[in-house]
Amino acid sequence: MTHLKIIVFTACVLFLSLAGCSTAPTGENAQAGQPGEKPGKKTASTPLPEQLAPDTFVVDTIGLIEERDRKEIEKTCAELSKERSAPIIVVTISSPSDHGGRSMSIADFAHMLYTKWGLGIPRRKGGPWNIGILLLVSRRERTARIELGSEWGARENDICAKILDRKIIPEFRKDEYSKGVREGVKAIAEMAR
Repeated sequence: MTHLKIIVFTACVLFLSLAGCSTAPTGENAQAGQPGEKPGKKTASTPLPEQLAPDTFVVDTIGLIEERDRKEIEKTCAELSKERSAPIIVVTISSPSDHGGRSMSIADFAHMLYTKWGLGIPRRKGGPWNIGILLLVSRRERTARIELGSEWGARENDICAKILDRKIIPEFRKDEYSKGVREGVKAIAEMAR
């Protein structure tokens, strides 16, 4: 019986390798790159940090955010963190699958990242990080997720859904990712105040 399992397994591996299971883009995507990818932008993503350094508000692993927008986002996030101890952390990735979340939805990946980084734990600046906010952007999926700490309620969840629908995703559809993130962070900060 063990030999049969080995033969079946080997046959499956051989079939998959001969079937050309490649993740390389084909057809139109071979020349166009990933959705939302602008010429000159980084295509490879850098690894996510194991832990966030103090006062880190933007983790742009794919170079999606333009420098002027990044400065404005960091300023907005720093002000909110100082005023309310309610940090907004912005993370851009190519896809959850590039960071170990192969079968995860963006919602599951955002929750995992929020928990891994301890954003819901009171630990920095003496403030309650259970009011932390994570804005995760996935370029390949052309979507974003706002993960709120446990202290936020249904009202804030509804507001964040509207921010995604009205501020962030419409800009993504126009390939204006940096602008979408900037406008989203402004709206999230307003909600958090």
